[in-house]
Amino acid sequence: MSLSRYRRDDKGYYPVQTIGQNFVYDPVNHVWVGGAYTTYPSYPGIKRIGLTDCWDELHPGPPYRTGGPFFLVRQQIPNPVLQAGTWTVGNQRWTGAFRAVMPNNLDSQVASLNSRTAETFGAEAWDKFRPTKPVYNIGQAIAELRDVPRMLRFRLQEFLNLGSAYLAYKFGWAPFIKDIIGTYNAINKIEDAIARIRRDNGVWRKRGGRLRNSVSTVTTEGVNMIYPYLAAQFYPGYRQTKAKVVTTTTDEIWFRSRMKYWIPELDADRAKDVWSSELLRRLYGLELTPALLWELLPWSWLADWFGAFGSWWANYSYQTYDNLAAKYAYIMRKRRILTLYDQKQPMNGGPGVSLSALTVAESKERAAASPYGFGLDWPDFSESQQLILLALGISRIR
Repeated sequence: MSLSRYRRDDKGYYPVQTIGQNFVYDPVNHVWVGGAYTTYPSYPGIKRIGLTDCWDELHPGPPYRTGGPFFLVRQQIPNPVLQAGTWTVGNQRWTGAFRAVMPNNLDSQVASLNSRTAETFGAEAWDKFRPTKPVYNIGQAIAELRDVPRMLRFRLQEFLNLGSAYLAYKFGWAPFIKDIIGTYNAINKIEDAIARIRRDNGVWRKRGGRLRNSVSTVTTEGVNMIYPYLAAQFYPGYRQTKAKVVTTTTDEIWFRSRMKYWIPELDADRAKDVWSSELLRRLYGLELTPALLWELLPWSWLADWFGAFGSWWANYSYQTYDNLAAKYAYIMRKRRILTLYDQKQPMNGGPGVSLSALTVAESKERAAASPYGFGLDWPDFSESQQLILLALGISRIR
């Protein structure tokens, strides 16, 4: 990823402010004597308002007709709420305000988002949204039938063992039923798929959609976030409460492209039966391709769990058939961590204190693909691939 420009937007720091004063009662002179003033913020970890770092590249314009890689990381601490008043207990008095002190964990959240990972999903997105994707991979389903008798064995002792029964369902019955339904749906959809592929052959079409969209929320108990920390007698039972911390993490990944494929044999392929029609075999997933061989290898699912080998093989397998290329293709990812701190503190000698505050840590990223996908660029293209791009009107200089 080539990122030639770096920019920073620093919102600066909250100014130090005097927020209140402690008083002690003088019984001789019957007056309240003022003590030290309390300021906020009182230490560097809570002063920053917001900071944004951005890496991108320059493009000719306006008008801007081309895009490229982009990466942004932002952290933000909205101004904490202030609650003012007077609290008196015995010979102690606090006159001023309470503020929400933000726990110093925002740096670790920003660090967790400060990694460029969108391109690792590129092969999967390209495979999912390419226009000539098989309606269903029946070839893989047929080949995996050899495992069905072993997976569907059902003995009495396995029935009594809930773990074994669950595994039999998860890796035996569930995939078997899914394959039957998938094959049935593929047969019903095949005519529409053939018509669409014939109609779009040699035509630029926009492709894309959502790849991931996850939201998770975790609620925990944090430390005391109400500042300042007064003498123990101000708190009922001499105890301070703790903040409730609600952390919401979102992760969204999506893909946008404009693709064209050219299958020169399409006019001659009448799609009558799978024995004579390569188009039918491709749409049903019956062609013996490197992608199918990969799926049938033992433990290939484990490798795909940590990477995108299966998607890479699928893209490679169909490239020689459909001559697919993209005028542009981008994978985007947006991650955000919102942390809400909320605390209610009963008080002696005055009203209770209720404060809440929010921190924001987020990253936005865009990775650009070459005309033949992610992780492959112009110096790697073969002579035939460059000739295809020439025929499609795609040049290195756009």
